[in-house]
Amino acid sequence: MEPSDFPTRETVYAKIRADLDQYGWSLISSIYRDELFTHTVGLSWGYEHQEIELIGLNQEIAAMLLNELARRVVNGEKFHANCHFEDIVDGVDLILVENPIDPLGKPMTNGRLRLIWPDENNLYPWQKGCEEECLIQQWFPDSTMPERDTCEAYALLEQATLR
Repeated sequence: MEPSDFPTRETVYAKIRADLDQYGWSLISSIYRDELFTHTVGLSWGYEHQEIELIGLNQEIAAMLLNELARRVVNGEKFHANCHFEDIVDGVDLILVENPIDPLGKPMTNGRLRLIWPDENNLYPWQKGCEEECLIQQWFPDSTMPERDTCEAYALLEQATLR
């Protein structure tokens, strides 16, 4: 994509405002290290709920997953770290975490919940033997996150230890 292919800031803001008015949330996607990073906008303001993010899935799948969770929040459900979802994608246990390196560790996603999916062998990024393409879920694409490079270095070290 060329920079001229991207929508203007005003167009993006207008789309977000229209989504917030119509649905109560919107989705924003960006590219980080050639991977799609998508997150909700509006759940914290309108529903006092953490925003939800994911990284590494194509736009259609990312939108389907995040929109499903956002709909549930709008309908009154509240999620927290370590919530499991086996009813969104048949045969797949999706997990919300605040720390994609160690789900039981200190929160690292800058206040958001990260939706994590397993690899084809049902291993998560923090488990030994997890497939390489699944490990990108441990990246920190949020440019506002303090010490993001340190967090990613820690993730790489953890991955090397598990291998």
